[in-house]
Amino acid sequence: MKKITKIIGSVLIACGVLFSACSDMLDTDTDRYVLTEDNDLGSANDTLYTMLGILNQMRALGDRYIVLGELRADLMDVTETSTSDLLEINNIDYSNSENPYYSSKEYFSVINNCNYYISKVDTSIMIGGKDVMLMEYAAIKAIRAWTYMQLVLNYGKAPYIETPILTLEDMNREYPVVDIYGLADRLIKDLTPYEYLQYPDYTITSRINGYEVSNLLIPISYLLGDLYLWKGDYVNAATHYHKLFSGEVTPDPTMSYSLSMYSANWDQNPAITENASANCAYSNMFSNLTGQVYSVISDVAGLNATTMNIQFLTNYSLAISNSRATYELAPSEVAMNNWTSSRNAYWNDNDRSLYYLQGDLRGNLSRIYTNACGSNSYSYYYTLAGDTIPVITKYGDNNCAFLYRNATLWLRYAEAVNRAGKPTVAMMVLKRGLSEQILQDYVDPEELGTGARPAYLDFSYQLPNSSVMGVHRRGSGSAEQDTLYDIPATLETTLEKMDYVEKLIIEELALETAFEGNRFHDLMRFAKRRGNEVGEGVNILSKLVRQKNPAAGDKLQDEKNWYIPYKFIEEQTEPENPEIPEEE
Repeated sequence: MKKITKIIGSVLIACGVLFSACSDMLDTDTDRYVLTEDNDLGSANDTLYTMLGILNQMRALGDRYIVLGELRADLMDVTETSTSDLLEINNIDYSNSENPYYSSKEYFSVINNCNYYISKVDTSIMIGGKDVMLMEYAAIKAIRAWTYMQLVLNYGKAPYIETPILTLEDMNREYPVVDIYGLADRLIKDLTPYEYLQYPDYTITSRINGYEVSNLLIPISYLLGDLYLWKGDYVNAATHYHKLFSGEVTPDPTMSYSLSMYSANWDQNPAITENASANCAYSNMFSNLTGQVYSVISDVAGLNATTMNIQFLTNYSLAISNSRATYELAPSEVAMNNWTSSRNAYWNDNDRSLYYLQGDLRGNLSRIYTNACGSNSYSYYYTLAGDTIPVITKYGDNNCAFLYRNATLWLRYAEAVNRAGKPTVAMMVLKRGLSEQILQDYVDPEELGTGARPAYLDFSYQLPNSSVMGVHRRGSGSAEQDTLYDIPATLETTLEKMDYVEKLIIEELALETAFEGNRFHDLMRFAKRRGNEVGEGVNILSKLVRQKNPAAGDKLQDEKNWYIPYKFIEEQTEPENPEIPEEE
């Protein structure tokens, strides 16, 4: 345990690390309310305004969630008009403490206001016979947990504080400093009692600038799965993910976790049919707000391309009407090659034949096939100078950062069950989807065992929409018929199969979840688990980023460069990037 003044006070010679970050926690102003030490939250109106204030602050995290989560990785790139702030992020250059994306203030502000709510709310109040306050209390704990995870994953460590900091006396108390593993232990203990609670049914009037509050309610089972995944407890991770798509827990009873919707596929075989068309439903879940019920589980509202001066969301007019590209973030060549080089399997039911085509339809194939999906994850636009430029189109008209999606849930489940020693189960998540029949027909019997199955392998229930779909099927055609997309028969040991399937999962995450903010932390987790690749001497994070930016990839071979130094405003008396004291 360390006093926060020793951990955070940059005016102290002893550490000089995080003073500005913690002092920022005292700045609790929002557009909707002001916190005071004697203001208890004793009514639904009080808590709703507090919730709105917290969600309004969350908007400040939306853009950086995407930018820090993607631009440091391999799938998003800068352009010739990118700002110096974005260039620094792309180059893994943390030397400029004034880069606004490196500020920890906004994370601490959300955490502090969540702590205030948690400490002041009266959870015993019943409304209409329901524990509405307790339900909202659980939702705030989930928001706080997600924010803390982002803070620690981006900065490596942070003081763990469960009470609101409102005075200098609060700052002088002792708080532990945790990394992702210590944080996971604390958050699992904090969240587990509330996993089975449903969240409040907010009415349509509960909005922030027209945006519904309920969109940012994060399922606790999803958070618990992620926390166990980081800890390397793969059975518990798979178990909590399974609770969501099996319906064991229903934080939002209107939500479906099926993968059977929103795939992109050929209506006719373009290799043999002139002007064959493609079904581009994959893009609908990003452009149709009503479609979020079926795919986007949680998101942050308020991404603003004009305010942030980042031309990658919805307004393409600048890119189209000027003689040079004026947008600042783009799909990397690596990302585009991932989609265009992917094999697409087309199965003809009439003659029972399989055709192999080029490209995954979740990207952009309009340059290969005229009538292919032109605007799923990215597209091409023409400038007045006649140049064609790739533009990220995945966000449609929503201006939202997608924190959790169904496909991401299934891919993390696959990651967990694979590492739990069941690679053919994980392979079915990619190739066919999972059901009781698929488990019996296609999964190695040794993985299922002869006794009672663990809960995370129970697929005896009826899945939503009465159908299943492999994640790879959402863009690469009839993956279930693709004989080349499977675990090679030459791999004999479980470890060999696990390694092979994990690489497929890493590839599938790039095809399915590109530009959504997950990539850098996903690759961090794989790199921590896998270490330096045998025969290559580099970790998977460094290896993949090198393909986009060789110098940045080299920096990421050193784990200390995975983390942003805390931004501190006051003059330092210690060397750059001092170490944060370990938890005692």
